Amino acid sequence: KRVPNNLNITLPGIEAETLLLYLDRYGIMASTGSACTSRAIDTSHVLKAIGRSDAEAKGSVRFTIGNMTQRPDLQFVKEKCFEIIYNFLT
Repeated sequence: KRVPNNLNITLPGIEAETLLLYLDRYGIMASTGSACTSRAIDTSHVLKAIGRSDAEAKGSVRFTIGNMTQRPDLQFVKEKCFEIIYNFLT
């Protein structure tokens, strides 16, 4: 059971807060927690409840897709995410 327009990805070895800063440079908005805890600095209780470790929760980013989101928007986010992650790993 889940909301179909939310996507949460976990990137081991990459601090989610850092990833958000890079995404923001491209105008991409995402979050590190659930909407109900978006202002909290603790790891997401939701991710902890589904069995994520602290490290996994700290490396998790949530994307929410709206009704105005178009395929080119998703392609742009995908390309920028791959670019950012590649730069982290090299």
